[in-house]
Amino acid sequence: MCGIAGFFTGCEFAHVCAADGAGCPALSADAAGLFEAWYDKASVRRAPRRRLDPEDTGLDLFPRHLVPHIEHPIIRRQYPERVPDLLTHALYRFLSFTVNLELQVVNDTTRKLVMRELPIALDGDTLLNAQKLVCDEAYHALFCADLMRQTVALTGIAPAGTGRPRFLDRLDALAAQSDNPAVTRFLFTAVSEMLITGTLVDARGQGEVPEAVRGVMADHAADEARHHVFYRELLTGFLACLPADRVRPVAAMLPDAILAYMRPDRTNIRAELMAVGLDRDSAQQVVEETYDERDHMDYIRACSREIRRLLEELDLMPVAEVGDRFAAVSLTG
Repeated sequence: MCGIAGFFTGCEFAHVCAADGAGCPALSADAAGLFEAWYDKASVRRAPRRRLDPEDTGLDLFPRHLVPHIEHPIIRRQYPERVPDLLTHALYRFLSFTVNLELQVVNDTTRKLVMRELPIALDGDTLLNAQKLVCDEAYHALFCADLMRQTVALTGIAPAGTGRPRFLDRLDALAAQSDNPAVTRFLFTAVSEMLITGTLVDARGQGEVPEAVRGVMADHAADEARHHVFYRELLTGFLACLPADRVRPVAAMLPDAILAYMRPDRTNIRAELMAVGLDRDSAQQVVEETYDERDHMDYIRACSREIRRLLEELDLMPVAEVGDRFAAVSLTG
């Protein structure tokens, strides 16, 4: 038995675990106590339903600094009156992103952990904490879906785009290329739980945004602070428990998981621009010039710094296969 109450116990991943499990870390005492006050502090237990007010239509429905394409010259010169609509579409995209992330990825992975269908066997408090996390994420999906319905009713603006965040397609592609799709999805889940916290903290309380929107983001951020540590510990233990010949290719998948999560959803942003009146060529120009890959990589590198530190702590960043992959996708430097 190795890892957090025993890794790779009786599952399809058993062959990748070191024979004796020596040196595999357990959850720290701090991490184990993360959910101790869950019944009193979790948003599903204490937070009120967040309700939009009719007067909220005079506010920005999403923080402007998180919607950089509204500053593009085409928008500023030709469509300044459509900025409120673009902010509404950005809110929809954020809410749809969250619903899909929580239900299709995080809760799917966490449910498999609880049911012992993944390489990390959880017991005792850690198992119960995973079940609490499932409750949290289901509630996050619920209050995002609720807020979206309220916004549609209040504004009369229908969501644009495909309704399917692009990160799902990227994740599917990564899993299809992997010799172990379940591990790939676990890595993506851990990455997403470590990255989303900073985004939520950055978003809440910014600008003249309705209290309901700020409340949803604050509730979400408070819960995700626990989830961040929980999945960080799982990822650390998982990597520490793998033998050397297995940990290198697994760790080398992390840069692609980061990019799959962090890259802008250009497809749906273009659809939003067209929904407010831009022709396809103009919408494409705004997207390409606003979300230039080179410029956006600075943001992704900054957000993923903690994941690189984790790999450095495990002495994995100096490993050629891992470090080279981070460098190849411009996530170092």
